[in-house]
Amino acid sequence: MRTRRITRVAERRGQHCVDHQASQSEREYRWQAVDVLDTLQPGHYALWNKEAGSLTLPSGSRSIPDTIVENPYAGWNQCLEHERAEAPWFGASLPGPYSFRFKPEGREAPGAIGRSGFVWPGDQYAIIGKGASPAAKRWWDRLGRHVRTRSTSIAWPSPAAAGRLRGYAFPGAYAEILRGRAYDVNP
Repeated sequence: MRTRRITRVAERRGQHCVDHQASQSEREYRWQAVDVLDTLQPGHYALWNKEAGSLTLPSGSRSIPDTIVENPYAGWNQCLEHERAEAPWFGASLPGPYSFRFKPEGREAPGAIGRSGFVWPGDQYAIIGKGASPAAKRWWDRLGRHVRTRSTSIAWPSPAAAGRLRGYAFPGAYAEILRGRAYDVNP
């Protein structure tokens, strides 16, 4: 059920998954954009808002412009310095695609709930001319409202924590937390 919601929200909001690893050879990866994932496996995902602009890949040099991925649905190759990459690297193509980490199982305690989450720098880099587009900001705000209206705010990083930091638990996870199940603080 959770998988359907995530993919439907992605499809409805003009968001497209860029996480599909078509193949891997040593440290060269082939990535391909897809509109919907049939299943959601634990791992890292890149979400691309087409209204926010093209996908760009870093050249690795300040004197060489980044490469625009002409047709993300046809796929592209990318060499990375590490093995077992789960999502493409967009480097300094700020603010870049949104990042989603899905981790249902924890590792900090036996049987713990994992910490999943969305990350996006937003306008953090506006001062250097890499601000977010209005379309990207609107999508991010809608995502925040979607999460807040379908989950329960919890103290973060622990129930005893006081302050501004909050986490959100969807109904199934929140019921488990109320029953005393541990949850990871770190991703």
